[in-house]
Amino acid sequence: MAAGAVFWLWLAASVPVFWALPTRLRSGFLAATSFAYVAWLDAWVAVGLAAWALLYHALARRRTSVRLLWLVSAALLVLAYFKYLPALCDALGAYGALRIVVPLGLSYFCFKLIHFAVEARRGAFADSRLDDFLAYIFLFPAFTAGPIERYDHFLRFRNLCWQSDDTVEGLTRIAHGLIKKFVFCEALLAPQLAERDGLSGILQIVEVMPVHQVWLFFALSFLYLYLDFGAYTDIAIGASRLFGIRLIENFRWPIVATSIVDFWKRWHQSLAGWCQAYVYLPVIGLTRRPVLATYASFMAMGLWHNASWAWIAWGLMHASAVVGYGYWARARRRWRLRMPEGAWTRVLTTPATLAVVVMAGVFTSLDGRGTPVDAARIFGRMLGF
Repeated sequence: MAAGAVFWLWLAASVPVFWALPTRLRSGFLAATSFAYVAWLDAWVAVGLAAWALLYHALARRRTSVRLLWLVSAALLVLAYFKYLPALCDALGAYGALRIVVPLGLSYFCFKLIHFAVEARRGAFADSRLDDFLAYIFLFPAFTAGPIERYDHFLRFRNLCWQSDDTVEGLTRIAHGLIKKFVFCEALLAPQLAERDGLSGILQIVEVMPVHQVWLFFALSFLYLYLDFGAYTDIAIGASRLFGIRLIENFRWPIVATSIVDFWKRWHQSLAGWCQAYVYLPVIGLTRRPVLATYASFMAMGLWHNASWAWIAWGLMHASAVVGYGYWARARRRWRLRMPEGAWTRVLTTPATLAVVVMAGVFTSLDGRGTPVDAARIFGRMLGF
């Protein structure tokens, strides 16, 4: 979305008007211009989402448990209808009779609505203004690419007066995103992946490929994904900063993580934080079983991306790695094992962490383009078989 010419024209026209308006009108203008942009992308989707958002804002603040259950269930059912029913019909061979187009930004939209409903039930947003809420829910720089902003963070970290620092830092962040996208991803990494004929070429000859070439291809694929996603996040954060809004960060150098737990403190932080608040902690509260809560959280992350075997397997692998690391950390404490610390240990721990991440990425690379058998073939070659 952010790479289109209309986005840049819309942004360039909206920012000066936003700051020229009186303070009391700015949230309303931001909500209106964001809604108009989404309507330009898909008018009927925008109207439907607007009606849904108005209903949520009216009902969520009434603070009853039954109403909260209905609101959360409704958001999940809508998400399931658009994202998961087609996958189920496809698996059953009935997709030809059911063509459903997933609305842009639906996953982010639903998760933000659930966040608002839950926190409103806890009494956090009793005095929420409708214009602020609609500006938050439709904010067009982050509508399709995230991050999954929290409403309290949105309100707290916004400047009501224009500051030159916001403009400078916003434009700098946008520049970083454009460099990541067009220099690193498209100019440097994309040709490297194309030289290897992409995933289809790898699948044809994986059994005879040198092991290091298999690892290199999927490591480059992960790096491309990280930089591409990071680029759009940078653009969303930078563009929002031009309106004085500091969005939550999504990435914090995950490629230097020293463990899989450290990785998940750095990767897709807004999604990880959402799942911790609304999946992990509730499951812990109900069951007192952290392992179950971990698996539930990563299954939610996988299904949030797509209802496919690939993303489910991705979630299971990451959950197993996090649980395994937790057992290892507890064993170290129990046996009082002291591991050497220092910069040189990263030479071992960071590559080991990224190896797990890259292997999990094999699943998502095969989403819609391969089978579990193909994943087994690739893993076998990665391990030298």
